Amino acid sequence: MKICDYVLLTSTDNTHNGRHFTTGLNTSDTCDIFLYSRSSIHKHIYCNKNVMSYTWSVQLPDIYYTYITPDTDIVAINSVIIYNRMSIWDNPILCNKAVDIHHNLLAHVKIQNDSMCKKAIDNNYQSISHVHFQTEWLCKKAVNIDWRALKFIRNPSHAVQMIAVKQNWKALKFIRKQSHILCIEAIKQHPDALENVIKQTEDLCLHAIKYHPQSFVHVRDQTLILCEEAIFRHYYMMEFVKNQTPELCRFAIDQSWRAIMFIKDKNMDICMYAVNKNKQALQYIDNNIKKYISTAVQQ
Repeated sequence: MKICDYVLLTSTDNTHNGRHFTTGLNTSDTCDIFLYSRSSIHKHIYCNKNVMSYTWSVQLPDIYYTYITPDTDIVAINSVIIYNRMSIWDNPILCNKAVDIHHNLLAHVKIQNDSMCKKAIDNNYQSISHVHFQTEWLCKKAVNIDWRALKFIRNPSHAVQMIAVKQNWKALKFIRKQSHILCIEAIKQHPDALENVIKQTEDLCLHAIKYHPQSFVHVRDQTLILCEEAIFRHYYMMEFVKNQTPELCRFAIDQSWRAIMFIKDKNMDICMYAVNKNKQALQYIDNNIKKYISTAVQQ
């Protein structure tokens, strides 16, 4: 027997390439036992969508057949003696090299360091989810790369949340404890941001409508103040008012006679009020009411 400068890699259940291995002699009918050079272990830890967990020292029996693969780091052999199983994830040097190549392997590393975590996050922002100790620095780095990293941060600080929201208003939906300033930052950016606000105060809704009148469609509690503000900003928001009181209808028509288009109950009084503002309003009024109004206008 002779010691070989190659190693065998196996997963947690001591399998590799569909074959189960045990300490001692392992044989195969064909050359389908793969050995890897020690210097290239990190390249093969993630193999065929399976994660390897152990390295085994290797000895070659007196008689064996081997096939040299095109990859000089790999040898295919039909017989091998293995011993001294060691955990890959307890080896910091090997872990560092592995994470350099496959960022998702960070999830398997038992003892992580900032440098290793930084490399993984640089490769993919979602790697922050595999970081054991999510420091402020690493969290800020992740959300600066992509705001969606906020989703994977367990206890983000207000500063981290603000970075994410400033990048994209949609980050607000990942925040459970929403401060007033975070909500303001989000609703400034887009009218749909108000939908993601958990606690819609009248003040927040008022701010949203002032920035974007279309935000009114996401207001849950349509107070008179909010309705008037939305209609004042643009008459067509009357379409989204749930309780169209006569007072609100007249207020909308005062902003523009075209608001008659969005009034659900076009009664005689409201229609007459609109026509008095502009006779063109007749085109949006039902024929049954229109003939009476036309006669009244002519008189």
